[in-house]
Amino acid sequence: MDCIDKIRANRADIVTLDAGEVYSAVKQFDLVTVAKEIYSDGGCILSVAVVKNSSLDISSLRGLRSCHSGIRWTAGWSLPLGFLLSRNYLSWSKEHPLSHDVSGFFRASCIPGAAALAPSLCTLCQGEKSYSLQKNSHCETSHSEPFYNSQGALRCLRSGHADVAFVDHLALESIEDGTQAPLSHYRSCNLGRGPGGATVTRFNFRKVSQKFLLTVQMLFGKEGQEVQRFQLFDSSLFGEKDLLFRDATDKLSVFPDNVDVSQVLGLDYVALLKSLRHEGSSLEDSVMRWCCISHAEQKKCEQWALNINSNPLVCVRGLSVRDCIVKIKKDEVDAVSLDATHTFIAGKCGLVPVVTEYYVLPSVVGVAVAKSTSKNTLHSLHSRRSCHSYMYSPAGWLLPYRHTLDKERNSSLPCDPNQVYNEVFWKGCLPGSRGNLCKVCLGGTGEATTKRCADNHNERYYGNMGALRCLVGDVSGKSYGDVAFIEHHSLQANILNLNSTGWAQGWIAADFELLCADGRRAPLSEWESCNLGVIPPNTIMTRPVLTARVYDFLMKSQMRLPRWMFPLHMVATRRASTVPVPVSAYVPACSAANPRSLQRLQEFVSRARRLFVIGGAGVSTESGIPDYRSEGVGLYARTDRRPMQHAEFVRSAKSRQRYWARNFVGWPQFSSHEPNSSHRALQRWEEVGNLHWLVTQNVDALHSKAGHKGVTELHGCAHRVVCLGCGVVSARQELQNRFVALNPDWKAQAGVVAPDGDVFLEDEQVLHFRVPSCEDCGGILKPEVTFFGDTVNKATVQFVHQRLAESDAVLVAGSSLQVYSGYRFLLAASDKKLPIAILNIGPTRADHLVELKVSGRCGEVLPLIQPF
Repeated sequence: MDCIDKIRANRADIVTLDAGEVYSAVKQFDLVTVAKEIYSDGGCILSVAVVKNSSLDISSLRGLRSCHSGIRWTAGWSLPLGFLLSRNYLSWSKEHPLSHDVSGFFRASCIPGAAALAPSLCTLCQGEKSYSLQKNSHCETSHSEPFYNSQGALRCLRSGHADVAFVDHLALESIEDGTQAPLSHYRSCNLGRGPGGATVTRFNFRKVSQKFLLTVQMLFGKEGQEVQRFQLFDSSLFGEKDLLFRDATDKLSVFPDNVDVSQVLGLDYVALLKSLRHEGSSLEDSVMRWCCISHAEQKKCEQWALNINSNPLVCVRGLSVRDCIVKIKKDEVDAVSLDATHTFIAGKCGLVPVVTEYYVLPSVVGVAVAKSTSKNTLHSLHSRRSCHSYMYSPAGWLLPYRHTLDKERNSSLPCDPNQVYNEVFWKGCLPGSRGNLCKVCLGGTGEATTKRCADNHNERYYGNMGALRCLVGDVSGKSYGDVAFIEHHSLQANILNLNSTGWAQGWIAADFELLCADGRRAPLSEWESCNLGVIPPNTIMTRPVLTARVYDFLMKSQMRLPRWMFPLHMVATRRASTVPVPVSAYVPACSAANPRSLQRLQEFVSRARRLFVIGGAGVSTESGIPDYRSEGVGLYARTDRRPMQHAEFVRSAKSRQRYWARNFVGWPQFSSHEPNSSHRALQRWEEVGNLHWLVTQNVDALHSKAGHKGVTELHGCAHRVVCLGCGVVSARQELQNRFVALNPDWKAQAGVVAPDGDVFLEDEQVLHFRVPSCEDCGGILKPEVTFFGDTVNKATVQFVHQRLAESDAVLVAGSSLQVYSGYRFLLAASDKKLPIAILNIGPTRADHLVELKVSGRCGEVLPLIQPF
């Protein structure tokens, strides 16, 4: 920062900065980039997480000590935090700066440059402290701070001050999949790729700087003419590394004038910085920007915006679907609805899915439609005129070419759809295409006037309705096709719209027929047996760091808007697999909750003034913790393992050794799980006073992590340990430290972690594992949980009955209530005539007692319900 100030004040001219600082220098302080560093494999760096403790992985960093190359630096800050946020390992409320939540995530840190943002992020730094700015080097971004830059962060780790160091791969010459790897494996084991360093200067000094850098590189670069006198990219003679430039630099790439910072740093990286509220960015988190590809779609979006009470919605016009993808990458918009083909393309461009549309119909299929008066079949379309919904659409572009469209020529047709259609058809309308496949298109009129064949709704033959218009022809009866390739789901309604919109008169469903893949023709009603293939649903796409915000916005909109107003045919949504596969694999398959059921649940919660909630394993499965009984995905369904029995644990030292060995291996992963949207929603209900008391049957402490105050852990908590001899309770993490001290050379790889933190290990793996006794009395240590075969403490049961007596309604969330310890409270509630509702996937033991049963995922439904 001091260097930037000096350059602006004309007391210095040029400096090399990390890419994160480059962005701030350009956007916030009006400097310009003149060159960037190029390394042996290009101009990018990889962010890697380096550890010494072999039991750590990327999902278990909460509560540890960290060292970072620098605040806002690419490898030490932006990329690792973006990774942790996208995997839900780190939660960010957005009510505070990101530095506030980072300081709560790590137990202690050294992040040079963070002193002004959050002093707690500097506690591990070793620079000299002084009240004089000139003498102070503590937590400064300078070589006077021993833990500054990637080399300093590694020094911090090696000296034992930190448990993990976030550095760039150039400092290594470690980890994206959540495992560990040797340092040499950074190419396949990293947290992301970003731009390397660059030099900045004042705008009026840019030409001098360009000439200077070209000259010094020619003289003192790696192959410079005077390299024997001085080496520009080698700091070894000066007792430090990476002085002025990174030592790994091969050369400098000097930019011409007027190069935008997004070209220097890359669109994905700039979008990441904006999402992290990087200094110099102007992202407004309260605004949702939706991309629309036509005048009509924008009008509908604006109607949507006028009728929602959640965060403001801004409707941004895009030229086409592909243009919307580019706009999201440039951070000009936040979200767009894409068909399956464009979803694939967007995924290749770095976007991620948020939700998919859910259709009441069994499936959506692509069909080939012709007028009933024609004699064409699907196999005799040579030299005919074709109508397609638009370029890259599944029904109009992807599916048709996979079928035999011309028997005489089919064997020699290429695999490129555009070439197939150009060779088979005489001419057609494929919006977004060129040449003969645009000759039937019409273009737009009035306010939506565009050139013919535009890749958006301004082309009158665009989309499913447009392709049907193309088949019929314009109002004069000209410019028509012989076959239309479209989706079936709105075909009947679109035929009626031909008349109601004035496009053409007198058309009915009987005037059209389907062309089947087997060569026959069929009525429109036979689409299930006469189609070109099934089409995946549309998907809402966004940048990775915006998934949670876009999802919450859509859920609120869907809950509050009438069906006709919600755009893009999204009647009900289901969450896409944006969570890591191991997490989603523990959640049973379930269709989206019925909108009417959601409305009734909202009314149920709104009526309650002192709501009593019983939570089960279904609340935590979306945090990555499996349950025992769920069909297909529960621990009982996937393995033959059974949980520890109380009597076995108490009587058998060998059983205790096996249990604690498994628990020791599984603890880092189990303890790192974070609350999901279910926990946060219930905590919000408590905060506003609607939730009187919460009883959880889980032992994972996620409700406490979410900030719940009025909660009873019915079956105890795996984060605590109790001595069976003297009753002393201690923290589970303290026992983990004792395990490490007693078993320094004992290692085992963690598999799937059970609901109680246990993992599967073979008996021979645990033979030499040592289990400590109570430090106070030498008694047996046991997790403070209720094992199977044991009973819940009577005082706890009595306390819960008292809280139930104070309540006026009961909600069960994510529990089948198969265990009597929880089911008893439903029986008591029924005796008291309290209204009862259940939210669960699958049947429960108390279904006969309730007035409302909602089938759905807790993480999808609970955030939609607003407490009043």
